[in-house]
Amino acid sequence: DEQTDEEDQEGGGWFLLLHMGAGWYEPRQEHEHRELLRKASEEGRRLLQSGGNCHEVLARVVSALEDSPCTNAGMGSLYRSQHELVLV
Repeated sequence: DEQTDEEDQEGGGWFLLLHMGAGWYEPRQEHEHRELLRKASEEGRRLLQSGGNCHEVLARVVSALEDSPCTNAGMGSLYRSQHELVLV
């Protein structure tokens, strides 16, 4: 399907996919993680709809995920089940 410039301006020419990692999280933290994803995706959607480019959106959304204390995004390492620190 080809889309017109008008459709792209209305948000029909993009999508936003967020991934918070493949680590294990406490079940009690699920609401906090879902709320973080909701807020970050909403921020990205607003930027895209207002004409922001992909680089601006990427920087803003990744910063929101990395700045949150509920993720280890941007830390560069993780703990394995044997309690050893591994750089990733």
